[in-house]
Order: sequence, then structure tokens, then C-alpha cells
Amino acid sequence: MTDSDSSNSDDEMVLDVLFYLPRPRFFRDRSNPLEDFDDFDFKSRFRLSKETFVFLLHLIGNDLRRSTNRSFAIFQLLT
Repeated sequence: MTDSDSSNSDDEMVLDVLFYLPRPRFFRDRSNPLEDFDDFDFKSRFRLSKETFVFLLHLIGNDLRRSTNRSFAIFQLLT
């Protein structure tokens, strides 16, 4: 066995190990844009005013509800 064969084998083994490692967890930013952005920045970012957003949220809020309380971030905006 030559050094290059051993090196290729080691590289393949490392790649196999890396492939089967669990993916790192990704945590989303849970900030509240209504509090974090002023009126101008909010409208620049989301293309509607805060007032329009809150109005629309109240119109469709009941349709967004889930049967579980596991993920309720958007409902905190309703209260």
C-alpha cells in the first residue's frame, strides 16, 4: 500500500464520518419586529406599515391557530 492509497482511504473515512454526523441545530431569531423596528424600517423591510400588519393579523389570526401550543410565537403578537 502506498502513501497516496492510505491518504485516500483516510480521506474517505473522514468524509464518511462527517456525512453521518448530526446536523447542527439552527435556532431562529425570535425577536419581535414590531418592537425592534421603527415605523420607517418596518415599512422598508416588510412593505407595509405596522398598523396594516396588526390589522391583517387580527383578520387572519384565528385561521393561523394550531391545535397545539408548541409554536405560538405569532400569537404573542395578537395579545
